Amino acid sequence: MNAIVEVNRLRKTETDRLRGMAYTVTGPAAKVDAFVRGKRELHREPFGGSVSAVVMGAETGARRDREEAERAGLEFATASLRQLIVYLTKDGISTAKAGDRA
Repeated sequence: MNAIVEVNRLRKTETDRLRGMAYTVTGPAAKVDAFVRGKRELHREPFGGSVSAVVMGAETGARRDREEAERAGLEFATASLRQLIVYLTKDGISTAKAGDRA
């Protein structure tokens, strides 16, 4: 197989894998806070009494996280690759889990 084709295939596989690990949950702030506790929160955007949080989950836990979010009445969506790149490369990104904040 052509080396360039192989590199592109690997890059796409890694991108898809990474995107599968990141998602956005949106809903009432208290419910989102409870949901993200102990998870790696990449970004948070409050609006009124609601909040939208971008979370980096475990590669194998996305289905479980989706089910948990839906049971809690939260909206769940896959994070866009653009969002993910911005949040993962942002200066000073916190790697602390959401429940560790003061």
